[in-house]
Amino acid sequence: MQEYIQRDCPSCQFSSATAKLVVQSNPPAEEMEFEELSDFWRGFRKNTVFFSYYRCSGCKLLYCPTYFNNEQLKFLYSRMDDNSAGEDLKILKKAQISYFSILGNRKEIKGHWVEVGADVGLFAEQLSNYHAVSSLSIIEPNLNSHSYLQQLIKSEGVLTSSWNEIDSELRFDGLVGIHVLDHLVELKAELKRIHHHLRSDGAVFFVTHNESSFLRFLLRGKWPPFCLQHPQIFNRGSIETTLQMSGFCSVYTQSSPNYFNFRHIFSVLFSLIGFHRNLLKFVPNFSLKLRLGNFATVASKS
Repeated sequence: MQEYIQRDCPSCQFSSATAKLVVQSNPPAEEMEFEELSDFWRGFRKNTVFFSYYRCSGCKLLYCPTYFNNEQLKFLYSRMDDNSAGEDLKILKKAQISYFSILGNRKEIKGHWVEVGADVGLFAEQLSNYHAVSSLSIIEPNLNSHSYLQQLIKSEGVLTSSWNEIDSELRFDGLVGIHVLDHLVELKAELKRIHHHLRSDGAVFFVTHNESSFLRFLLRGKWPPFCLQHPQIFNRGSIETTLQMSGFCSVYTQSSPNYFNFRHIFSVLFSLIGFHRNLLKFVPNFSLKLRLGNFATVASKS
């Protein structure tokens, strides 16, 4: 396979030569062979590995100047399961319901909607069941999810694995991307495409990790979103700047809650610090509503 790519800021294209190093693993991913990195693609572990994150001197986005090339990413994502990370889907659904509430408080949810990266369809289900949504399209690269997602598609909607299969003339009233923006290598180009596919009064709704959160500074290099899957990570300021540079306006951000099984939280922590999983039997098993560093963003096309 080809070597890793070198890139300037994916948001403002400011030169990476002027970006400042913020955090790196030991060893940094860019110093390892691809065959070694494939073992670190998924899961939580004590010795985590990721590409070094730098702060753009222009728009202040935190991003990786060195990252996987398209061929490598295609191989890695082909081996990827869903994003539930072992958590109970009933608990994860509570978070999706709260996301839907945040969106509904800022924008009228009606007409034609599309979700990018629907995963197992928890948010898509909310859209599909909403009376004012006349059609729902889904773009999900993981073909293993398509059999279930097909049941959620409403009249006139389509289910596809990429934007290339969406008619260039098709326009949507709204687009949803939950933990999608931090995975996009060609960030600016993808946001321009999203902007193009929205109606003049269309809106976008994103959920992303917050690299300015207290948990990120508490865990430092052990913060789970610092991983091989994220070529960039946002904070409220950088996502507003990024969206505005791609033509969006009225950018609103809000901390978003997550619901976790208490034992699942400790399972992740034990993996990060190297404790034996047998200790989990001493951890109570109940769910919690926590704000662990994610935030939701709503923005308008015009």
